[in-house]
Amino acid sequence: MTRRAVPHGDWPRAAEAIKRGGRAGRASRPSEGSRVAMELAGKVAVLVLVVALVTADEAPKVEVYSRKRAVVGEENTLNCFVSGFHPPKIEITLLKNGNPMSNVHYADMSFNDKWHFQRLVYVPFTPLKGDVYACKVAHSTLREPQVFQWEADF
Repeated sequence: MTRRAVPHGDWPRAAEAIKRGGRAGRASRPSEGSRVAMELAGKVAVLVLVVALVTADEAPKVEVYSRKRAVVGEENTLNCFVSGFHPPKIEITLLKNGNPMSNVHYADMSFNDKWHFQRLVYVPFTPLKGDVYACKVAHSTLREPQVFQWEADF
């Protein structure tokens, strides 16, 4: 190991540079890229901590409804709007007579300022007398999947 001479008045600065892993003769500074990366990592850590502290598990609220007033034999859209839940992992299934429906569309999941999530799931359908339509929701806050039936208004 090579030792460098340090002028008498520079001892405090030299000691600080050594603590930071630099050399005694000159103070080392992080590059601009490392400084920006450290600032970003700090901000992300704070955000994760705030979200973890603010959010609590919340059970979903479910609404099942048709886009238009239902008429027997007339095409319509069945909607299942699920809101107010956290964490975001959720399973939403539209059912006809207890069986999963095909051609189901899933809107993007969004969230509000309290980090509670919401999602719209919908499918074109033609209601017929005797058919039962429902929305099945599985979420970590529910002991078992819950089924919410559409109430036909005809």
